[in-house]
Amino acid sequence: MQKVLDGIPTRGFENPIINKDGTGFIISWNVERLLNRSGEPIGVIAAGANITERRKAEKALKKSYEEIENKVKERTVDLEAANLKLRELDHLKSTFVASISHELRTPLNSVIGFSNIILNEWTGPVNEEQKENLSIIV
Repeated sequence: MQKVLDGIPTRGFENPIINKDGTGFIISWNVERLLNRSGEPIGVIAAGANITERRKAEKALKKSYEEIENKVKERTVDLEAANLKLRELDHLKSTFVASISHELRTPLNSVIGFSNIILNEWTGPVNEEQKENLSIIV
């Protein structure tokens, strides 16, 4: 009250109140001083509002937010683990493809080389149909 009388408005001052039966509620107060025409303080005026339900809703909202944050953290861990597994699988696939490519390239080079020898008729004459088929290989 002294702050209000000194000219400092007090807004949102909260006051918990407990009833005789043990139940309680919270009042939010806005208090200002009253001045006479000459500007001298003559009293205070106060308005209070019961904010108990608002505080309950804020607590519930905070709890929900924390639960969502925890779920996001859990999902993030799961996704990071899945991402790591996918990277490992991609590496294995790349290794497999490189290995198969190498294994196929060696015999195919031989087939292409020998087809080229036959197409150039180094081993003897070939007819037009054979040349056409060999040019598909080469």
